[in-house]
Amino acid sequence: MKGKQTKPEIALKGLKRVLHEAEGEIPRALVRMPDDAVKETERIEESMRRLERLSWSEKFTMAIDPKTDGYMLDALSRDEDAYVRSGVAVSENVSVEILERLSRDEDAGVRSEVARSRNVSVEILERLSRDEDAYVRSWVAMNRNISVEILERLSRDEDAGVRSEVARNRNVSVEILERLSRDEDAGVRSGVAGSRNVGVEILERLKNDSDEYVRDMAIKTLEKINRGSGIM
Repeated sequence: MKGKQTKPEIALKGLKRVLHEAEGEIPRALVRMPDDAVKETERIEESMRRLERLSWSEKFTMAIDPKTDGYMLDALSRDEDAYVRSGVAVSENVSVEILERLSRDEDAGVRSEVARSRNVSVEILERLSRDEDAYVRSWVAMNRNISVEILERLSRDEDAGVRSEVARNRNVSVEILERLSRDEDAGVRSGVAGSRNVGVEILERLKNDSDEYVRDMAIKTLEKINRGSGIM
């Protein structure tokens, strides 16, 4: 005889489907399920019903709380308040499925939080790297999950802030840094000068840059490299 399941797969899959179809609303009728599944469903339903009585700040706190379960995050991700949806996007427990939906949110702030998520997929980053909002693209450029291919494209972005974040990304290649070291924008060049991947040859050139901040950054990075290699 098989052991009794406390969370039957049929119950969880059914709930997920109903929640998506109901756009976060509480289902009014439940199919017959084993006792433990019914209790679990009632617990989730009651928790979701609590959302109606909470302020946006309380819901935001719940969204970023690592103890908040997936079903509650799903409901919160459909909240009318963009700050609440942003909180879901940065939750350490948020699923790729929820991030996929939020990556298409009408609010650029929400999409930006998706771009910075540790759980975001390369596929979502690929799409957001083409977002109309430069702030969203900047967060994509900062994400550690980003591929070299996406970094290559963003390194040619029309927005200097995006190119600057590409230079600062830990995955950036020497080839990209070489090109960005000659960028017309001093902020981009300073990003190159401070990169952990930049080569000495590039730094030697940047320490004579026309911009004082770029020169200072290049000199400081060279000093760090020299100390690490034992060169005085």
